[in-house]
Amino acid sequence: MPTHTSEVEPGRPKPEPQQRPAAAPETVNGSTRVNVAFPFSKINVQDPSNELRELAALVTDLITALEATTGEQLKELHQRSRDLVARLS
Repeated sequence: MPTHTSEVEPGRPKPEPQQRPAAAPETVNGSTRVNVAFPFSKINVQDPSNELRELAALVTDLITALEATTGEQLKELHQRSRDLVARLS
């Protein structure tokens, strides 16, 4: 044990000067591979139900009726609804 008058503990070696850390490699070859894990085990893909088809047709009919009263303002919406009915059928 060191005493108040002593600065060196007996039996302990002096620490050696620190060495410089090794330099980083000049090229780093990383991986671009990515693993994706989904929180579910099974994905079910189903055809649209009859109710969904009927709903799309109803929306198209409503837009057609509104388009007749408002002029050309709903032309794009009408086309989009017809496209949706075609995709669901």
